[in-house]
Amino acid sequence: MAGLWQDWTVGSVAERTVVVGAGVAGCAIAGRLARTGEVIVLDAGPRVVAEDVPVDVHRALATPELTHRDLAVRRVADGPLVAYPAGRGVGGGALV
Repeated sequence: MAGLWQDWTVGSVAERTVVVGAGVAGCAIAGRLARTGEVIVLDAGPRVVAEDVPVDVHRALATPELTHRDLAVRRVADGPLVAYPAGRGVGGGALV
């Protein structure tokens, strides 16, 4: 997988397709689009290798580099905000 990573400069983005989000859906869409041309996938998360992800899901969710810690949702319109940790990085929620 390391061979897939490449640093891009802003000037090189203009003539390529850009997919924002490297979660499961973003990666699937990028894979389809890559068949017809060049695709750049952007994600807010870090570059992570499998060995860096804790096997225990609770420890993975507690790792700040792997999650968006400031997300919250309301389960009902007038309900309280509830923390909603989501994965950051290639794989998105599947990462953690």
